[in-house]
Formats: sequence, C-alpha cells, structure tokens
Amino acid sequence: MIGFTNNGKFIFSYNNYLANLANLIVYKQNIYLIGGNGNINPTISDRFQSLGIFRIDKNLNQVTGW
Repeated sequence: MIGFTNNGKFIFSYNNYLANLANLIVYKQNIYLIGGNGNINPTISDRFQSLGIFRIDKNLNQVTGW
C-alpha cells in the first residue's frame, strides 16, 4: 500500500482513499482531496476518521488533514 506520511507518521492509505474519492481539487498550487466519513477520533491517526479534507502542498511533501 502507498501512503503519505507527515514526519514519518502514517496518515492514510492513498490507494484506498482514491478508491473512495469524492472530489479532487487543484487550487493555488495545492491539491485538495475532498471526501470522508466525517468521524473524528483523536486517538486514531487514520485519516478516514477525519472530516475528509486533505491538502497536499505543491511539492507533495506535506499532507494536512481535517
């Protein structure tokens, strides 16, 4: 599986996320992945538990999830 990392911390499975992707948006040289289940559990780093908004910066070296 291919996943993005942030400081070595596994965030989400890229392939699995794309398989369930709602929208892919490119805005101001950032890539936004919009989708997800809206569940939040702060003890789990799996971003499927997030609001489902991910910003990938233009250098593809940082992922921010909400």
